[in-house]
Amino acid sequence: MKSLGRQEFEEVYLNGKKFHSTFFTLIFLASQDIRFGFVVSKKHGSAVVRNKIRRRIKAALENILKHLSLDQTGHIVVVPKTGIAKAGFKDLCEDLYKVAKKALVVS
Repeated sequence: MKSLGRQEFEEVYLNGKKFHSTFFTLIFLASQDIRFGFVVSKKHGSAVVRNKIRRRIKAALENILKHLSLDQTGHIVVVPKTGIAKAGFKDLCEDLYKVAKKALVVS
């Protein structure tokens, strides 16, 4: 899973299309390759909690991508909403799948 650089991050934030769900905001910008970025702000808690959230999002994304095919390639930034730390992993996977489907990233 390749990560976004600083310039790519800024480009996605400025020009990307936002899709909202219960636990996530997904920002998508079409591109030649697929890259991911994660933004977990300090409002989620300590560094330990933020890193746990980041690891869970990466695992959910890998889980979704290994079972599905990508319809589009592009740069994707995932921004978790507050309350995500208490959500179950299955709920995270389902919600991330729904928002990715809404963004037409997965089929």
